[in-house]
Amino acid sequence: METMLAGVNCVVINQEEKSIQHHRRPIFNAVKEYLEEMGFEKVEYLNNFSEQKTLCGCIYFQLDFRAYYKYYDIRMRFYNRIGCSWEFSTDKIVTFRGDKATKSDFKQVLNEMYGNKKPDFNSDFTINLAKKQTCWTETKLKDIMRAKGCDEIEGIYENTKSSKDMAKYKVAVRKMHDTYYLIYLSGAHNSGDWTEGEIKATLEATAVPQYYKAKWIMANKSENSNYYITFEQNKFDLLSDSDTTSYIKMFPSATDKIKRRK
Repeated sequence: METMLAGVNCVVINQEEKSIQHHRRPIFNAVKEYLEEMGFEKVEYLNNFSEQKTLCGCIYFQLDFRAYYKYYDIRMRFYNRIGCSWEFSTDKIVTFRGDKATKSDFKQVLNEMYGNKKPDFNSDFTINLAKKQTCWTETKLKDIMRAKGCDEIEGIYENTKSSKDMAKYKVAVRKMHDTYYLIYLSGAHNSGDWTEGEIKATLEATAVPQYYKAKWIMANKSENSNYYITFEQNKFDLLSDSDTTSYIKMFPSATDKIKRRK
């Protein structure tokens, strides 16, 4: 954990600040003060946090406890978005005795559970997510399609919607060694973890024409095989258990004179 903390300078308290009940306010005031004194440059509640350009640049903090005129069964957890987690617990009990005193008592318990200082930030310890890099860029892909043409589904596509949870990806469909790949071009929320030309998905043909099973690389670089892609004229739909996302072909456009390959 020491190495992990050395590689991050931001911590997010896994709690909506506006939802903290009055009797819990001294506890979360203690948490925020404790994390600031640990040495994090940025301490945010979940609702105030805007995703950083890299998932590995921050760590999350979760606090759990039981309360009945006192606070007990206290547990805290540091975790990141790529599956690493560290949990600490104590059998100490904090009795409510006014906001200021309770905050001080609780902060002391947190100090005893882990310590009151994190290592100084050093970007050499920041985790870099794995990459499946190709040589392709948007410019190179357009150049080769203009020069040598493309088949019916090859081209550059863009997600038609975006939100806090849905990145507005721009990807290319390219056939390499008889397999179709989606190549990331731009649009990731955590853009610091992605490089133009990385593999975003590998497509596996099915018995249904223009219908593919997709090994989709998630934002944190984990692989999810519960996706399918279906191609129609100048678009494709990304299908999951819970949603359908449409991608429109941007290149070649209706006015581009690109030779069609079979």
